Amino acid sequence: MVTKKALAFLFATLKKNIRLVFLNACYSREQAEGLVASIDCVIGMQERIHDDASAIFASSFYRAIGFGHSVQDAFDQGKASLLLEGLTDEDMPELIVRDGVDPRQVFLIVDTALPS
Repeated sequence: MVTKKALAFLFATLKKNIRLVFLNACYSREQAEGLVASIDCVIGMQERIHDDASAIFASSFYRAIGFGHSVQDAFDQGKASLLLEGLTDEDMPELIVRDGVDPRQVFLIVDTALPS
């Protein structure tokens, strides 16, 4: 297991280039909390998550990011996919956001081909 301190130090050195970290692992909420000092948005798990559920969430989340949705919208789509599979709120990933950051305004893909 990687410590909260080690992850926080690593991502503090990369913070200029990274706006989102997705810790797609069981019991990763503590590490996620350590990263929001440097990273705008971090996804972690308070409890266990089954591999199938993890894949369902990740595929919905990344699909939404790929289509240009905000981090919040992508997170909500991932969560909706898990709810449709019958998981409860206690089994859900958590989106942890740095103070002063609105995840509805964080976009990782911007379509530069569209006129502004």
